[in-house]
Amino acid sequence: MATKKANGKDITKMDNYGKVVLMLEEKVMVKKKSYYDNGKLNSIGKLQNDKRIGLWKFYYKSGELKNTVEYVDGKSFGEVKWYHENGVLHSFGRFEHGKQIGQWIYYDEKGNLIETKIY
Repeated sequence: MATKKANGKDITKMDNYGKVVLMLEEKVMVKKKSYYDNGKLNSIGKLQNDKRIGLWKFYYKSGELKNTVEYVDGKSFGEVKWYHENGVLHSFGRFEHGKQIGQWIYYDEKGNLIETKIY
């Protein structure tokens, strides 16, 4: 089996008859942090091939946690929690392929239930 290269990187594996057997995708994973002008952390998470993956955390300019979101292939997926700047839970729900699904619960800044929505 022969391997084709582009810029020194494997791009395909080919059998002896020239048929593509396996495409290899370069998977570069980097830890990403962004900051506000005041030096406080804005967000932290991982990128793979320029797409968000895994748990990401976002913060207010004050440094308080704003929300936590899980990403799969660049789209929000799974449980999401949003917080008011005072640290009280703002909303809770789930995403699937970047879209809100199921029951979402919303609270005011004192933690009182405001509404429940089904998506």
